Amino acid sequence: MKEYYCKILGVSSHASAQEIKKAYRKKALIYHPDKNPTDAAMEKFIAIQEAYEYLSNPPKISTGKQYSYKDFNHPEKAQSEEEKKQRFKEAQERYEQQKAREKAENEAYFSKISQGRLWNYFRFIMCFSTLLAGLLVLDQYLPSRWVKDQVTHGDPRVYYEGFNRESVSPLYTASGQGLWLPRQYFYEIVEGKNIYLEESFILREVKHLAFFNRQGEWVTSFTDYSVQSIYWVIVILLLIPLITYLAKSRTLLYSFLFQFSVYFYTLFILVVLCSNQRWLHLLTLGYL
Repeated sequence: MKEYYCKILGVSSHASAQEIKKAYRKKALIYHPDKNPTDAAMEKFIAIQEAYEYLSNPPKISTGKQYSYKDFNHPEKAQSEEEKKQRFKEAQERYEQQKAREKAENEAYFSKISQGRLWNYFRFIMCFSTLLAGLLVLDQYLPSRWVKDQVTHGDPRVYYEGFNRESVSPLYTASGQGLWLPRQYFYEIVEGKNIYLEESFILREVKHLAFFNRQGEWVTSFTDYSVQSIYWVIVILLLIPLITYLAKSRTLLYSFLFQFSVYFYTLFILVVLCSNQRWLHLLTLGYL
């Protein structure tokens, strides 16, 4: 019987409860009398409802009440119109009861995540990530500072395609900076060479690297693989908790974004703050 009910819903005999529910919802919407009022649809709706009820909780269905869609197609099992109407009425009642249970479960779930410690923690994450996003944007428009540094070593043999679609290689400085520059500049930059870094005012993100080439010309280059090079992506990511808060609704997307914000953003914010000593720059407003 189980295999036949699985065939009605179009799922395997090893399908999970979530897969069974998803298949049931899909077919019930197609053959529900409000969507499809034909006699054939009514018969399929009954079979779908009974299949779902059996597969969801087999022990609660007695043998005497087990039906299958094939009953309608066998003359020896032909039923009167009255019997069909009765089965259809029972199927509709079970469908409405199932909808009511799911609605109550959803209400309980969304009430749980919209109050208490979890909700307060989510609001803290939302406020902090929004503040950090605002600082990243503000940092782009405040005056830059130029800092003199010195090249310690670099390796042009190591190269990758950067975010700006150019081949970049690593360069390291006396202050501990690790920068990725276009490979064309490595012929001009040697160990011990003085360079100048343009940093943002608060978080001290390196915007550009500059130096005098062999002809005495002032050369400026961007840096790759850094927060500065994709800061707008970081800003958008940091604003997801705020968007989730503003778009608060009883939907699957909201639930996913809420859980994502609570369990992922703690680590994400820590990585952003700890890398490049941003927490220290933030506390001292860029003076350290």
